[in-house]
Amino acid sequence: MAENVITLKEKNDSPNDKVESFMLRNRVVIISCAVVLAVAAVLVCVIVGISDSRKKKALAELDSIEYAFTKASGSLSDEEADLRRDKAMESLSPYLLKGGAAGSRANLLAADIAFQRKDYETASAYYIAAAEASKKSYNAPLCYYNAAVCEEELGNVSAAAGYYKTASEAKDFLLVTHSLFSLGRVCEELGDFAGAGSAYQKLADNYPSDEWAKLAQSRLIFLRTEGSL
Repeated sequence: MAENVITLKEKNDSPNDKVESFMLRNRVVIISCAVVLAVAAVLVCVIVGISDSRKKKALAELDSIEYAFTKASGSLSDEEADLRRDKAMESLSPYLLKGGAAGSRANLLAADIAFQRKDYETASAYYIAAAEASKKSYNAPLCYYNAAVCEEELGNVSAAAGYYKTASEAKDFLLVTHSLFSLGRVCEELGDFAGAGSAYQKLADNYPSDEWAKLAQSRLIFLRTEGSL
């Protein structure tokens, strides 16, 4: 008979009973942790939802600013156009330091406004800010290209070369061939004939049927004839 008796100590030593005992002793802590985790999950969803809502709101407001700026702009007098630029810049100011799509779009529009005013230094800075705010956006290489144009206007040929190079390295950029040719052209201006030859050769090799590639081929022939390559 004694052999079939299970003592309390032996019962408590069984694995299942140990787990059950642990759960009972710590049930308040376990339930509290579960509640905390559930609340945290809800908060994450709320924060993500708020963030997404704010992004949409910001982009909608930027749409309104851009529409107000461009609407029937061709019929404005110079004075009216300048007043509209001032108003647009004032409306854009809360978004210029933001990151992501909203910051990129705000800086791009601000850059275009500065470019219209022929304030190329300010325009270049805004174009770079627009590219940096959203580096993976399709606008980024265009912003670098436009910054290069501004730097050329300012006589900063070396800076222009750097931005043309960055633009030319972007995938699926519609102006990649123009960027490569412009890079070669400014490299020539800098006396960097090896850099010019490299840009022209890349253009000729990768885009042989493009009109800019044909011009690049003619520059390569000229530079070789002159002994610069």
